[in-house]
Amino acid sequence: MRDNGAGRVVAGRRWGEVAEVNIAVSRKIGVPLGTQIRDQIVNAIAVGDLRAGQRLPTVRQLAEFLGINRNTVAQAYRQLENDGHVITRAGGGTLVAGDPTTTAPPPAQTLRDLVRDAFRQARLAGFSAREFAELAYHTSAQEDAAPASRIVVIDEYRGELDFVCATIRRALPGSLVDAFLVADLQAADPDELRVRLAGFDCALVAFYCLEQVRPLLADANLPVVAAGVGPTLNSLRRIADESAGKQVAIICTEPNGPEYMAAALHRAGITFAVDPLLAHVHDQRLAQILADSEVIIASQGSVDVVATLAGDTPVIAYSRLISEETLATLRSYTDYLAANTPDT
Repeated sequence: MRDNGAGRVVAGRRWGEVAEVNIAVSRKIGVPLGTQIRDQIVNAIAVGDLRAGQRLPTVRQLAEFLGINRNTVAQAYRQLENDGHVITRAGGGTLVAGDPTTTAPPPAQTLRDLVRDAFRQARLAGFSAREFAELAYHTSAQEDAAPASRIVVIDEYRGELDFVCATIRRALPGSLVDAFLVADLQAADPDELRVRLAGFDCALVAFYCLEQVRPLLADANLPVVAAGVGPTLNSLRRIADESAGKQVAIICTEPNGPEYMAAALHRAGITFAVDPLLAHVHDQRLAQILADSEVIIASQGSVDVVATLAGDTPVIAYSRLISEETLATLRSYTDYLAANTPDT
């Protein structure tokens, strides 16, 4: 499977050795698009998602996938090269810098090793795990001296909403995270809603309900970050490869979710030999539908339930619910807020 230059995925072809890069940008958060691209690539390198020697998409490929100007991507790539994160070779494209044969651990692994060593010493000195964690947390908070981010998460489905909130709390420890279902926003008194939302720095909204939510947030004057909720390119590739010619089931946590997922896959250029079977986790037909399927595509909120019932049938997670690129964008925005918030 490959990118056809417009962000669509075509089954049966591969990108070759181009690295998988999950990037999303938003014009709504006050952070330059080039900075968002650069930060997300640096983060992917830091956590090991991108490794030395891997080739990034071309400027044209990435610009067309994101729907932005090529000069913006080129500028981000130049900054990455100036900072030593990537190198450009004539005829070889843009590569992640470093020697791919080295065995040095990525920075994230180095940090984990440092934490383990520190905890081991604390335990030998008689301190409990809770005492160690609490002191580390409070020390970090004092060192950062930055106000806590206040984020409201909005989604149409309860299972996905809970999953996204948990992900945000893990990714941004210390942040204040609240949640709204779209139906709750629609039912709320406008004046009360405006007062409640005034306490937040931004709203993280699942992209598939963004158009529903924007009018409801208009009076709150609240910046909106669109959450990358949907299949990653890796998911799309696996779905296209494994579902060819097979009976597919699409499962979600809510009754109308599978139809949305099926439509999203169709827009991504994935077609099925026969119409997929659609069900939600509380559907009385679920067990039979799973038994009749050769491949199961499950939303992240339903994947654990489905996996316990699927037996040997392959289960493909349709989405990570909130992608790393969305988290990187959110981190960039909260850092921006912290840097521009006057001390009190």
